[in-house]
Amino acid sequence: MISDQAFNASLTTIKAGNVDELLNLTFAVIHSIYQNYGFDAPESDAETTPQTGEEELMNDFNVINLVFIYFFVSAGVTLILMGVLNVLTLPKASFSNAGWKHPGVWGRIGVFFVVGSTIAGLAGLVNLDAGYNLSVSPWLLPVITLALVIVLGMQYVRWPKKKQTGEEKD
Repeated sequence: MISDQAFNASLTTIKAGNVDELLNLTFAVIHSIYQNYGFDAPESDAETTPQTGEEELMNDFNVINLVFIYFFVSAGVTLILMGVLNVLTLPKASFSNAGWKHPGVWGRIGVFFVVGSTIAGLAGLVNLDAGYNLSVSPWLLPVITLALVIVLGMQYVRWPKKKQTGEEKD
């Protein structure tokens, strides 16, 4: 618990208008929360002077940005590799002229590459406001989950077969 003396000192700081010290305290608290969850920036050997709370928080944000990039790129590349493996496991009949003309084959193969590329491209949002908003929103994991549901839905949807009429049978 905070001692009364420390609490009174912080109130005095706020009343005195030392906004810089208050911001430094806020940054230090946020940094300690990040350290608690394992977002700890690597220590620099070149700097021996203690960092301010703002500098420590910026180092933490750099680590979070790196995790954001790795998360989306790895999810996208994984889907693309799954698409390659899907092509490699197709039966020989799919590689005939008639097999490649069927829209189901293109849909099932293409969805891996389109969705995977889109997810990997989301990593490019890291330095934009949209990327920051996505990284702090609860939609980070549901975006990937919805993409995987789209891929699975396209993989297991049965395409309707064309009905042959009497004219086409000849």
